Amino acid sequence: MKNTFIILILMMVASFGYARSVYEVKGNDVIINLDGFGVKSNLLKIELWNENTVRVVSTMNDKFQEYPEIIGKRSTEDVKFKVAYAQTDIEITTSRLFISIEEKGMVRLFCRDGRKMMVESDRSFSPVDGEDNKFAVAQRFFLNRREYIYGFGQDNEKMRFDLRDGSFKFVQDDVSVAMPVMISEKGYAFIWDNYSKTQLNDTPAAFSLSSEYETEISYFFIIGPEWNTLIDQVQSISGRATLLPYEAYRLPLSNADGNSGKTVEMLKAKNIQVEQDVFNYDFLDKEKAIYKQSAGNKEYQNVAAFLELRDAYRQSIDNNSEKRQAIATHINFPGIQQYNTVSVAGDVAGSWDALRSQVAAGITASFSGQTHWATNIGGVSAPSANAAELFTRWCQFAAFTPVMQVVPFDKGGYNIEENGEHFNSIVDALALRLKLMPYIYSAAANAVLNHDIIMRSLLFDYQDQQDLKIISNQYLLGASLMVCPVTVSGANEVKVTLPKGNGWYNFFTGKKQAGGKGLNIKPTISKIPLFVKEGAIIPMAIEDEENTFEIRIYGGADGSFVFYADEKDGNGYQNGSYSTISFDYSEKRKTLSIGSASGDFPGIPEKYTFRIVIVDEQNGIGSAQSAKYEEVNYEGKRVRVKF
Repeated sequence: MKNTFIILILMMVASFGYARSVYEVKGNDVIINLDGFGVKSNLLKIELWNENTVRVVSTMNDKFQEYPEIIGKRSTEDVKFKVAYAQTDIEITTSRLFISIEEKGMVRLFCRDGRKMMVESDRSFSPVDGEDNKFAVAQRFFLNRREYIYGFGQDNEKMRFDLRDGSFKFVQDDVSVAMPVMISEKGYAFIWDNYSKTQLNDTPAAFSLSSEYETEISYFFIIGPEWNTLIDQVQSISGRATLLPYEAYRLPLSNADGNSGKTVEMLKAKNIQVEQDVFNYDFLDKEKAIYKQSAGNKEYQNVAAFLELRDAYRQSIDNNSEKRQAIATHINFPGIQQYNTVSVAGDVAGSWDALRSQVAAGITASFSGQTHWATNIGGVSAPSANAAELFTRWCQFAAFTPVMQVVPFDKGGYNIEENGEHFNSIVDALALRLKLMPYIYSAAANAVLNHDIIMRSLLFDYQDQQDLKIISNQYLLGASLMVCPVTVSGANEVKVTLPKGNGWYNFFTGKKQAGGKGLNIKPTISKIPLFVKEGAIIPMAIEDEENTFEIRIYGGADGSFVFYADEKDGNGYQNGSYSTISFDYSEKRKTLSIGSASGDFPGIPEKYTFRIVIVDEQNGIGSAQSAKYEEVNYEGKRVRVKF
């Protein structure tokens, strides 16, 4: 009895001792007054942008600043959530998120099923001398030490892929790209919503970000856990990507210095058509001028060009409303994707290190929500040795990116001799891209219409496979092609990891390998390793035969593909002016079902000719037309082909 009495007294003392910070709910916001609960910040706000996404804001001031709508514009729709005390903590839940705020204002972010994602460990505000309400800010987090994280832009002088134990500054200039989005293998995205000079540091003690000139600390947290969901959510708050004109996905000529006329003629002699005057390059010089001036804009230094030019991007689109725009930009900030832009690499070095860095940059560029990215083939100048080999390997990589810009063959001191070994290898890569245009354009349409991406980290499809988490030189183009660029001079072999879960076909030999193994491939100068996922359906164009396509089926598993077609220009696709045809392959029944055509657009073909090919080591190999096929004259009605 005596022990029970003591326990009751202790419980009463404890309950009276709870020091709970005060919160209030305003619409979709939970505002927490931390005054008197430590010096971390005076106010904390949890903004529910949707059930997957929150923006966390803290300030030492007496009120929050009005959000400048840089990342995106917030929806006015209600978000379903609950908020309540749990002893001294405040807990907020949505259908996808669980957020816990400790009494001193530290925020813990969880998946709704209770899995811990990010945990704040500290934050600080240091007043800027002579500036009212301006601070050098820092935010620190505990992350799992075995967790891989990716993103935060590209540094064209240094490889950036897995960010653990990294230390670098966010810089937006002629060379580097400040892209403030990080994705974790655990299935969340993080956006640093502060725009002054920023430093990232990751150590065993903490993951930290610090910015030099801010009013508040602000960041977004987005839960997936699927990576496709993360891209969808980044776009949902920052803007949806748009479809470029068809020619932009083919072989558009860049504005790089060099004898472009000679290059066009050299390729024309090989029946390779280069598209001219496709891109609007007017904004690149304007961006460079703003970079040089932005040192005076301390608060918005890394987004100065984006803020100043985004209305001009929109105006360019409005002024040319009859045609789709393709605007070249060196910016890859969330929101840029809605302005018909392609994020192009800057003044990268002409080196093998730069090529390796570009592959990693292309893989992670989409994390901002940008669907379209292009490398700068060859960099700014040729190296002293192995220049032709480097240029060839760079072109082969570029041929399997969302947008390939053809550069003059003498650019930067590169001199590719006509009909030489390197020239012919480049021609082979360009010709293969043109043959794959039905696949690439359909992948681009899928990315835009279904909020997906074209150039994909392997983790988009194989998130739980540990051995893939450090691979920075393999990626998926669309859902089915796995690209393995050669990025070492004179490489005698290229190590390729085949993801588990399905078999993989060598595109150039038709040989099928089981997944879950590593291969050592001896590359030739004419090809880079290219694999096709088991169950894939790949449409390929046939030269000089309009509306006739080879449909390659890579058997061993069920598969599907949606073939997309439209007017190739204009914005009618945004109002449903396009057509799709579904292809579905059943491995058990050895049957291909071609669905009824869906949709319509001006000039839609009355019929297509599909040459159906079952790929093996004797047929459906490389870029050559297949000898054996079953021809289907398709007039928009459902067709079933039995093998």
